[in-house]
Amino acid sequence: MTSCNSDDDSLNVNLNGSWTMSNISGGFLGIDTNFEPGQIIWTFDAERQILIVDNSLEEDTTVIISGFVSGNYEYYTTTEEETDFLYVENSKFGMYYINSNNLVIDQNTGSDGFLFTLEYYSSEN
Repeated sequence: MTSCNSDDDSLNVNLNGSWTMSNISGGFLGIDTNFEPGQIIWTFDAERQILIVDNSLEEDTTVIISGFVSGNYEYYTTTEEETDFLYVENSKFGMYYINSNNLVIDQNTGSDGFLFTLEYYSSEN
């Protein structure tokens, strides 16, 4: 189950599909890293509940964090008290919402979490 933010500027886009990482910020060190479109792509396959990550920055030692290394990860979503959460490999990854063509995953339910911002991605980008 996926959900869109109640702001009416959201498109008819759900979690299923491909998203390119545009920014990761936060954490203990207070990072704020922007990425070029297509450098890190997360593809959610809702039918198989698989997250496919294509991370071209795995060897780049200048990037402190870039999410996951390339590979396939099991995922699912839940709604708890009207908030949508993403679980990856049976661990709560963070709350998420879709606003316009952006997917935002917020791990700041405690302290020192990260904020992942991804943009809807197609091969035409």
